[in-house]
Amino acid sequence: MKVLVLDAEAKAAPAVVRALGAAGWQVLAAGADPRAPARRSRYVSARLSHPHPGLDATAFAAWLDGAVDRHRPDCVLPLTDCSILALHPRRARFAGRTALALPPADAIDVAFDKASVVSLAASLGVEVPQTWRPAGPAEAAELSRRLAYPVYVKARRSYRADGQPSHYARGRFAHGPADCRAAWAALHDVVPLPLIQEAVPGPVVSVCGTWDDGRPVCQFCYVARSAWPLSGGQSVWRESVRPGQAPVADAERLLESLRWTGPAHVQFIRDERDRRFKLLEINGRFWGSLDAAHSCGVPVAVTAVQLAMGLHPRPDLRYRTGVRSRCIEGDLKRLFAALFQDRFWSRQALHVPRLRQCLLDVSLGFAPTVHQDDWHHDDPLPGVAVMSRALARAIGFYGRARGSGAGAGRVPERSALEQAASLAP
Repeated sequence: MKVLVLDAEAKAAPAVVRALGAAGWQVLAAGADPRAPARRSRYVSARLSHPHPGLDATAFAAWLDGAVDRHRPDCVLPLTDCSILALHPRRARFAGRTALALPPADAIDVAFDKASVVSLAASLGVEVPQTWRPAGPAEAAELSRRLAYPVYVKARRSYRADGQPSHYARGRFAHGPADCRAAWAALHDVVPLPLIQEAVPGPVVSVCGTWDDGRPVCQFCYVARSAWPLSGGQSVWRESVRPGQAPVADAERLLESLRWTGPAHVQFIRDERDRRFKLLEINGRFWGSLDAAHSCGVPVAVTAVQLAMGLHPRPDLRYRTGVRSRCIEGDLKRLFAALFQDRFWSRQALHVPRLRQCLLDVSLGFAPTVHQDDWHHDDPLPGVAVMSRALARAIGFYGRARGSGAGAGRVPERSALEQAASLAP
């Protein structure tokens, strides 16, 4: 079987490529960034380049048209919101030519719109943080003057879904009215009408895996100890936990109502004020810490391809618990933030990590009992690429900090492609 994996620059891409290659499938890796670590994997039989779907969805779909004709993959596997949203309205053109691994059309329209997810959760009795939906800049400005801070400002979608050029719309915390208005306006320029939510204190707990028409095929639960970016992002340190320690019933109720098919990552926060779980979002795709699930015996990538091919794998919800895993690149980025970017991140984060804790995390991460997302002894080159990229960024951070004053935290302007490639989940 031949699988074309898109979005090779995505954080989950090396884990997907390794899992499919180890299962004996021929893997073609395509992406917008030729330096993507997944392209270095020994399991990749061909390396392709495609236009970034966030900059030109039409060109991206046209490229895939040609790639399907040339390479004749049995399955095409998009990894990011951006490529899924670009292919969603064009899925009919690939029917009968290849298995396009997309969730059901009606489910995408809900799961990829955070306002719709909030409404769905309310209809099912799943708790969410208090949420406001300003109808425009004037209402957002008026609301900002009467909120209790901090709050979290989040885009309705990670990317625009109207075919216009767009880069990843990263949410951020706001600590006062002016900060809230600035964050809302910045996100509004990328994806109109962002949401504002109360900032809930507590650990993030996730329920993830693959689903077949709303029924779980494989499942994995974990609690995150730290994340990157500090403004809200992927887990850096996490530990697998028993299903009873996670809101599995809430996640299953949401995905069953959507009749979800494919991979999904449902993220909650356990409110330390009342110990109740509250839904943060549904990620209808592979997630950044996918390798942690694979290391615990959860065949997410393999079952996702089987489902796209019309097969119905036998459900197996077992996995190893108590397994700690970490992302080296995320640890290093948190360390760089504590060293050089504190003023910048203090405006976007709920908490800026202490330098001592960041140094401890980096050192503890090399313990033999901790699983490494990026380093695999049988496939080392993706890890080398990740480390090289992290060190290059560290040198850049250091140079900017020295040039603008220690801790000034200035982030230079970058092209939309560079932003999309570096910020994509």
